Amino acid sequence: IALGENESTLYGFREIVERRAGDILQPSITKVGGITEFRKIAALAQAANLPIAPHSFYFGPGLAATLHMAATWGGPVPVEFPTGEHETSFLANPITARDGCVEVPSGPGLGIEINEEAIRKHPYTAAGAKPFVLH
Repeated sequence: IALGENESTLYGFREIVERRAGDILQPSITKVGGITEFRKIAALAQAANLPIAPHSFYFGPGLAATLHMAATWGGPVPVEFPTGEHETSFLANPITARDGCVEVPSGPGLGIEINEEAIRKHPYTAAGAKPFVLH
């Protein structure tokens, strides 16, 4: 059982590990608070001898950060990766999979550049946006 893509805290992952509720942890770097918190969860998984298959259904910085983290573990690491046709790419050099593998972006920072023209073509507008409310 792989789980955790919607868990957002180290404490939640600790509970999953302590209860042995799953066989594979799937933290999402964008939901757990970034690289530092993700590394803490990875260390927790390693101490419990549990593999990680990062959840990353993102196209930009979230995916790039996930790939960089996965690359630090050595050997192939399964990473959830969005596929299919996209309306637009917000990266100057989109991250793509080939033969089941993805290259880690190698430029400065996360290794990605934003496609400014694509961003301008799709400006954010609040019109029609609905608030997300938890009950």
